[in-house]
Amino acid sequence: MQAATRVFAGELTLQGSRVVDDGAGLVLLTPSGGCGRLFIVGACTEVREHSGRIEARIADPTGTFLISAYPDQPAVFDRLRSITPPAFVAVTCAVRARNASSQPQFSLVPESIAPATRRSRDLWVLVTAEHTLDRLEEINSPSPAPSEYIPEIAAMVRSALETVHTGENEGPAVTIDTRQVVMEILAGGSGPRGMPVDVLVESGLKHGLSEEAVRRIVDELRAEGDCYAPTTGYVKLL
Repeated sequence: MQAATRVFAGELTLQGSRVVDDGAGLVLLTPSGGCGRLFIVGACTEVREHSGRIEARIADPTGTFLISAYPDQPAVFDRLRSITPPAFVAVTCAVRARNASSQPQFSLVPESIAPATRRSRDLWVLVTAEHTLDRLEEINSPSPAPSEYIPEIAAMVRSALETVHTGENEGPAVTIDTRQVVMEILAGGSGPRGMPVDVLVESGLKHGLSEEAVRRIVDELRAEGDCYAPTTGYVKLL
């Protein structure tokens, strides 16, 4: 499965975004890179039923994602319909791109939805900002001529970071140690058999982490001897 990308909503709607054929099908290409799947944490501001599907608006500090769930995925469909806005949610979406002559056409179809918190949203902003800046550096590194969208996206990142709550007298926001978050979840939620990996993933989503990040960190912890699998589908700290 393709890893989910973190992209701010504002970047998806930039004029530099376009739909391209990568040989395996149509994909959405934003100014900082392509995305076939997205991981989003934001405020769900609206849920409505429209033409047999459930639509929801998920706001981040730069704009709004419109996601659409369909009856062929009943668990996701029912979960989205049960949300009462406003509410923070963590969503992994497939990006379905379509041919377009002018503006890029795409839809965001949720694969998983979990409740989240303001802290989770702030974690997502911090990590998404870091990933976005990393992608901008990759754009700029091969050539001395930067992309025309780099200043606009960089300004978008700065404005998003300004919304992160750091508390009084705490100073600037710091990058979150995702490994430590996973270890804290394991330490607090494990039973005698440890914790089911699927439960760990869902808890990670609530803390603003992506499924791929949680599973990668679990693999790293096991390889380094910090945790083990007492039985199939479970993981436990040593």
